[in-house]
Parts: sequence; structure tokens; C-alpha cells
Amino acid sequence: MPYPPIKNSFDFIDKTMKDLDKIDEPIFIAHSKNDPTADKKSAISVYQRVNSKIKQLNWYDNSSHVLLMDSDREYLIEDIIKFEKEN
Repeated sequence: MPYPPIKNSFDFIDKTMKDLDKIDEPIFIAHSKNDPTADKKSAISVYQRVNSKIKQLNWYDNSSHVLLMDSDREYLIEDIIKFEKEN
């Protein structure tokens, strides 16, 4: 993973985390329980801090960091489509 893109993302991530309460649109959050890169506390924090009336946090057991390229991709795609149709 190239270092400069990661380094340059820190300001964006900080601003986004500070402004989570401004998000009020429906939000779908997907996270792998086995993700070695992103802590599941972050997904929980985002879920708790957004002001969306419609929000969903889904956990996936058989994948790692890049969910759409891993074992749970079909379940994730189905869940995204279902969420979109219902909201």
C-alpha cells in the first residue's frame, strides 16, 4: 500500500469524523469482524454518531478488509441492494 495516499487521507478522515452528526441520509455500514486494518470500533462509532433515522450496520464473518473482493461479497451485494430497495 503506497504511503502518501494514506498519509494524505488523515485530514479528510478527521474532518469526516467531526462532522458525522451532520449526516442524516439513510446509511448502510458494512464491516468484517476479521478486518485487520480497520477496527470494528470505528464502524460502531460511525453508526452511533450519525443522525440518520434509517441506518444499518452489518457484520460479515468470512472476509477481511476489502469486503467486495472477499468471501462475503455476494452477501454484501445482496444486503446493499435490499437496503437500497427498502429505503
